[in-house]
Amino acid sequence: MEKNELIEIIRECLGQVYTQGSNLLEISIHEISINCRLARYLANFLERGTITVDVEYNRHIDQLKNYGVEGESAIVDIVVHQRLTDDNNLVAFECKKELISEVDTRKIRALVGVEFNYQYGITITYFKRLVRLYQMVDGKIIEEILEL
Repeated sequence: MEKNELIEIIRECLGQVYTQGSNLLEISIHEISINCRLARYLANFLERGTITVDVEYNRHIDQLKNYGVEGESAIVDIVVHQRLTDDNNLVAFECKKELISEVDTRKIRALVGVEFNYQYGITITYFKRLVRLYQMVDGKIIEEILEL
């Protein structure tokens, strides 16, 4: 998937979250509910053939998804991938209402790395409307702030 295409899809889906799901943000609902709404919108654009959008996904192939030097277990907010393989790991999202933590950033960076092979990693801070994109370029993880 081309980066510009992904950015446009994220813009559209977040726009839907902010307009159609705005009451979710106003009533301080748990972020999982907001993430589920975003995943639903993403699925409309990205689910094709064997590619699925999953929420709160914790598997790497058929094992727990572990990352980091301490074997930290990862539950990823939203993933766009083909289950049970690393061949089509497209995007991993960590989405929070307020702040993305260092743990969230470390998790996304690990998912974009060579072990998990996600094409892109995205962090979203809903209330600040801040979106960061992570991508492996020439063996190095590049972070980019997206203007939505």
